[in-house]
Amino acid sequence: AASAAMHLSNIPWNGPVGASTVAVGKDDAIMAFPRLPSCYHGDDFQSYADELSPNRAANPEHNPAAMIVSYGGFANSALMIEASSLGRGSGGVPDDVVVKALELAASTS
Repeated sequence: AASAAMHLSNIPWNGPVGASTVAVGKDDAIMAFPRLPSCYHGDDFQSYADELSPNRAANPEHNPAAMIVSYGGFANSALMIEASSLGRGSGGVPDDVVVKALELAASTS
């Protein structure tokens, strides 16, 4: 919304800015723009959101994803990167998978 507002204004800037979200599954599968299953709504939505929460790291078997990456920026530079490891036990997400997730996030923003 901020990018659109800046684009419509008379303020000079080098926009627009894009954003994307990437999920890394427990099997290292990488998916751009993950969506909630349509069966989740109301209270079910909150329980699904709770499962995606980094606070669930204590119970990694309950997490549907190992990592979520949010990226915002231009085609050639990042303005914001946020990544949350959602509990994969003590092993974490391998570095090469993190790099691939960041590259996909940047290319789809």
